Amino acid sequence: MIAAELKVSNGSIEVTRRRTLFRIKASPDFSWDVFPDGKRFLVTIPNDEAPVPLSWVLNWAADLTK
Repeated sequence: MIAAELKVSNGSIEVTRRRTLFRIKASPDFSWDVFPDGKRFLVTIPNDEAPVPLSWVLNWAADLTK
């Protein structure tokens, strides 16, 4: 992710300086957004590990009475 300083002159825009904010591994499902305060990012990062199984517990409240 790169920040760029811009200069506007006579109706044209020129990039005057670039700086790397942080490095991320982009993928086809990569997405990002900026927080409303403009100071933070939310970035999805691909997980190279095997997915963790998800377990559903139905009627869990009944188990509390046992």
